[in-house]
Amino acid sequence: MIVYAHERDLFFANRDGSQPHKLIALPDQANEPVWSPDGKAIRFRVGSAGSPSRPGALWEISADGTNLHALLPPGWRNPPQECCGKWSADGRYFIFQSHGNIWARAEKASWFGKANGQPVQLTSGPMSFSTPVPSKDGKKLFVVGALARGELTRYDMKHAQFLPFLSGISAESVSFSKDREWVAYSSYPDATLWRSKLDGSERIQLSYSPLRAVMPKWSPEARRSRSTASLRDRTLSCT
Repeated sequence: MIVYAHERDLFFANRDGSQPHKLIALPDQANEPVWSPDGKAIRFRVGSAGSPSRPGALWEISADGTNLHALLPPGWRNPPQECCGKWSADGRYFIFQSHGNIWARAEKASWFGKANGQPVQLTSGPMSFSTPVPSKDGKKLFVVGALARGELTRYDMKHAQFLPFLSGISAESVSFSKDREWVAYSSYPDATLWRSKLDGSERIQLSYSPLRAVMPKWSPEARRSRSTASLRDRTLSCT
């Protein structure tokens, strides 16, 4: 048998594609169904991993169409952004991505006790990790790692070319003070707020993670800069 998703429905069909029939209708778009190694369950993503209005969450259903439920408890991540789940070949772990990192959920009991169903984070750091694929022997995990970076430049009208500005640092949302002596900007991609002289000297950090500060604006007297910052789902102005 094969399982596949079409819009908000999951379907079964024979391995040659014949005799398709709907397994269940879901509350949102269905994506990426995968069989459990024993063939008794199917896991999939409901919703969109990249849309704030339709966050993606992992769900599970038994192969007979019963026991439909969310895989992870409510509020495990807010908003949920889980996708791309894969079982290890022996069925002991379920690997998936969430918020730029890779997680593993123990599915079977070990020598140390029962599986509690709480995911364990496997990756961390400045890189964003996605699309996990366990090796067939269960000894390796292949993932896609990406590190976003920008380069701050200025346009030289005389020579009609872009040149590095502030040594080409990875930044965005640059704002100049009224007296043109100071510059404020947000680092990219972590969105921390910085201030320095135009030549890059006297550089100081004004905000820290997990606060994300963007679009800084100087006050008229050039003593303060204001930016729009967000912390998870909240938006506020900061000075």
